Amino acid sequence: MTREKYLKYREIIDWFYTQPNGAKVWCKENNNTWFLTDDPKWFVHNKYVINDEYAELRKAIAEGKTIQHLKEVISSYGVIQDRMDIKKEWIDVELSPNFTIKIDIKKYRVKPEEYKFKENDFIRTKDGKIDKIAFITNDNIYSKDRVYKKEDITLWEPEPEEKVWIWNNECDYPYIATFLSMNENKYNIKEIICGNSYWDNCEPFIGELPSISR
Repeated sequence: MTREKYLKYREIIDWFYTQPNGAKVWCKENNNTWFLTDDPKWFVHNKYVINDEYAELRKAIAEGKTIQHLKEVISSYGVIQDRMDIKKEWIDVELSPNFTIKIDIKKYRVKPEEYKFKENDFIRTKDGKIDKIAFITNDNIYSKDRVYKKEDITLWEPEPEEKVWIWNNECDYPYIATFLSMNENKYNIKEIICGNSYWDNCEPFIGELPSISR
């Protein structure tokens, strides 16, 4: 092994050769897909990361993607209100592919690509209200009666205990239900409707019929 190879992959090499026999590292050659190998060649043009519970994050960092950490952010409302609001936000963090962390992996994620809003998207505002996009200009996003900046809204996703419309792909009849969680791209609801608690499609219940009924 050359000095150049060792210096480039030092932390991964040190980890690999101190593991029990049969240890593997993730490798990516050029623009191919990642694969596990127990015989890394340490070519300088390849990417290598440690194979552990953080492997997916390590691979993302090696590919130049941004990692985010879920942190509690305190927003003060001043002395008059005499209270503080604690909310959770995803914050960009700088990590190397060989980082070591001792907290819950669920508090880290790969930063999602910026979503491009489109007409008829449901959105959630900073104050928690649900709205629907009517049209978009270069600078603003318009609903039926409000104007938003892109940084002030997020794409709507159902929250636990929220009332929603649900329906399945093979059925064109929607039902009102209470959302619980996601399960393998299915919407899990509190109620059992037609013998089913997992549904394909979901929209917010905001006083108008869902798109499938229009």
